[in-house]
Amino acid sequence: MVADHDLVRKLKCVEINPGYIGLIQKYRIVSSILHDPKVSIDLDDGRRWLNRHPSEKFDFILMNTTFHWRDHVTNLLSADFLRICESHLNEGGVMYFNTTGAEDAVFTAAKVFKHVTRYENFVAASDSPFSMTRQQKLENLLRFQRSGKPVLNPQVPCLQNILEELVNYELSDIAPAYRERTDLYCISDDNMATEYKIAKKWFDAKAKWAGYIAGLIFGSR
Repeated sequence: MVADHDLVRKLKCVEINPGYIGLIQKYRIVSSILHDPKVSIDLDDGRRWLNRHPSEKFDFILMNTTFHWRDHVTNLLSADFLRICESHLNEGGVMYFNTTGAEDAVFTAAKVFKHVTRYENFVAASDSPFSMTRQQKLENLLRFQRSGKPVLNPQVPCLQNILEELVNYELSDIAPAYRERTDLYCISDDNMATEYKIAKKWFDAKAKWAGYIAGLIFGSR
């Protein structure tokens, strides 16, 4: 977890569902977060919390977004919201969030931030370039420690493989290429692009099959 990094001095968590507190208490592997002096948890909507605390600044904002096609997800993927997050970042700060595979979300990030890189479904966005050497990445990852031991212990074979994969992953800047694309939507609070596009595809496909079936039924008469 983020709090395990030895350079983290303060971690603010904003969670909309109060039920997670009770759930966390039941699992030893994560329950320590509730007693970690570096960690504070506010029960609120993330966007509302940021608007209520305009002076709060962060080096890193992490958001594990829900599926891009669900209702109201625009509140977390739109350029409007990304700009709110950008205004809460310190110089060189990074926003890291789950696009759940939505190319429109990557495109939108590239429209708001100067630099964007990607790992799996997550994108990291910043106004500063991502330029880390292999050695810097290794040293940084080894600073995640729990009980005095590296979380990604290179002495454990399976963890060594994960560590090597992360260290060797190319953090190339994909923002310029995405900004050139013309086949994607820049998600906004008004266009609800990811919600709309999925619904449109579903209804278009349904209408196509309905027409095909109707043709089989009535065309044979």
